[in-house]
Amino acid sequence: MKTQWENFLQNLGEWHGSFTKISAQGDIVEDTPSILILESLDDQNKT
Repeated sequence: MKTQWENFLQNLGEWHGSFTKISAQGDIVEDTPSILILESLDDQNKT
């Protein structure tokens, strides 16, 4: 069984997504694209 850290390291890379603001009526008010980059600072921890 892998540790949480080992599982986390499998997700290194660039992730694209967005933050969406929705009104009380369910309409999309605003959509803000986002990019999250997860990288290892220690080559020994890369899987």
